[in-house]
Amino acid sequence: MALSDSKLVSLLNKKHLKRFDIADRDGLSIRISVHGRLTFQYRYRYHNKATRIALGRYPDISLKQAREKIPELRQMLNDGINPAVQLKRSKSVEKVRLGECIDLFMDKHVSMLRPTS
Repeated sequence: MALSDSKLVSLLNKKHLKRFDIADRDGLSIRISVHGRLTFQYRYRYHNKATRIALGRYPDISLKQAREKIPELRQMLNDGINPAVQLKRSKSVEKVRLGECIDLFMDKHVSMLRPTS
């Protein structure tokens, strides 16, 4: 059964007795926690080993956005690349340096302060 936004809204933030998954299509599924948190997952096999990747939480990521990520991940599999490893590598590259964080803080917050602060 394919997922829909109305189905997701009905499950969001509702208490459940146990954690469970609902499959959508093309390896996409959603995991519902006991507390009603919804997490999109991509389930696949790499070297005959079942694996799953968390794509993000609903409503931070929409159903449409989750479905749009699947072809990219499937292409990685077709190219012989493990998507879980590739995503970890890309996240480590995106780390921001401390100096950049300080500059951003100074621009956004300190510049808004009164001169007497």
